Amino acid sequence: MQAQKVGTQGQSGTPPCRAWRATCPRRVGPLTRHRSAVQASSSDKGTQRGVIILPGLANNAADYEALSEILKQRGMDVEALKKRVDGGPITMLTHSAGGWLGRVYMLDFGAEGIDHFVSLGSPHQPPPKGIIDQTRGILTWCSDSCPGAYHPHIKYTSIAGRFIKGAELSGEGGLLAKVAGIGYQQVCGQADVFGDVIVPEPSAHLGEGAESVNLEGVFHSPIGEKLPFFGPWYGSASVVPRWVHYIDSSEPVPLDENSADGSSLAGSSKQ
Repeated sequence: MQAQKVGTQGQSGTPPCRAWRATCPRRVGPLTRHRSAVQASSSDKGTQRGVIILPGLANNAADYEALSEILKQRGMDVEALKKRVDGGPITMLTHSAGGWLGRVYMLDFGAEGIDHFVSLGSPHQPPPKGIIDQTRGILTWCSDSCPGAYHPHIKYTSIAGRFIKGAELSGEGGLLAKVAGIGYQQVCGQADVFGDVIVPEPSAHLGEGAESVNLEGVFHSPIGEKLPFFGPWYGSASVVPRWVHYIDSSEPVPLDENSADGSSLAGSSKQ
């Protein structure tokens, strides 16, 4: 399985809902641009699946090197996508803002060849009325234009971290809970909800038609591993085994609220 990390920078002055397009040539669709060297690895790895990794804002390829290495150790050779897949399936694996960027990309450029979409700590739901959309309207537009599991042929899985429950600034709770609460309120309108410190759980799930999974004790970004007061993130060696099966599984692995690895299906609305 091959993977490519795709950047998420836009250009100033570009309309909010099209800022991401500055990095993606219009003539290049997902199957053309991301046809990979999966064929080269299929003979010795027994797989024909490509994986595209879409990073979050302010992240770069280096932030995902450890995750790529973990996937490679699991038989998913992680290299730049350079050659043709020859029709092999593709999983779009996204983190943070890469989630809505991926959804908009598939809407505009097509989703040919992509059969799995997996998001890690991505804000999908727009904020309620009265709360400023921190994406300058992109989430609202995305939700209106391609809601939920929009493409019927794609298996969508949205994964949320439950690192800490937020708290009102004037209420009870520690400093981290209050700081997280401020961020949660700006994203979903509520401070006292669980989340990965950056993205609140209610915003991280796609809703109708998608599988929703919660991961206990998981922080939002790679910086969590570097600071003692945070913890493992979605790409940590201890966390990847808890969600990696969603990359190519045809059916979700049954989980319950008290599973040993702290994973749970969060009121899945898959139909």
